[in-house]
Amino acid sequence: MAVPDEGFTVNVGGHLIEDPGSGLTKVFEHVGKELLHGAVSAEMPVWDHEKQEHHRVRRPRPGPVLLRRPEGTARGAEPVTDPVSAYFAAVNAEDWAALAELWEPDAELVATGARPRHGREEILAYYPRVLAGYAEHEDRPVRQIKDGSTVVVEVAFAGRTTAGRPVAFDAVDVFDLAGPRIRRLSTWYDTAAVRRQVRGE
Repeated sequence: MAVPDEGFTVNVGGHLIEDPGSGLTKVFEHVGKELLHGAVSAEMPVWDHEKQEHHRVRRPRPGPVLLRRPEGTARGAEPVTDPVSAYFAAVNAEDWAALAELWEPDAELVATGARPRHGREEILAYYPRVLAGYAEHEDRPVRQIKDGSTVVVEVAFAGRTTAGRPVAFDAVDVFDLAGPRIRRLSTWYDTAAVRRQVRGE
């Protein structure tokens, strides 16, 4: 809301204000006034309304510093800085909750031989279904090529079906990233060769 640049007084309530020159100083300059800076105190004077006097609050002794966890970070987890490595760790561990955090809400998954999946819900439903036939599995990244927000990964898959048949093949995953999340992923491999291994042919 626009208001006239006059007739106003800044009431700081007796608290110390430290301004490096980019905050209140700029506001005062805008209205043609000058903000005078006093000496910087090592302690904060606080006004006690009941006693009508100032007293000082000592700085706390050194101790652990509590930081606000970034939005979207799982309890106790570090913020994701490498979504590609986090993706393979989550898939190999079948940690679907961790996998869900890695996708943009409107992300797309294009898997070879399957229809495209759109959005987190469809994407997350795909992985448990496609891996249900494996008693064990591992997607091992062996090489990465990065170009801007696109990461191409050569993958060596090794697993064993619930029927005890070994399955091994090479694949290529192409990630399009949006910051710490996956915007689009396409996977490429020889589906016919994989089917033959799964059937024991």
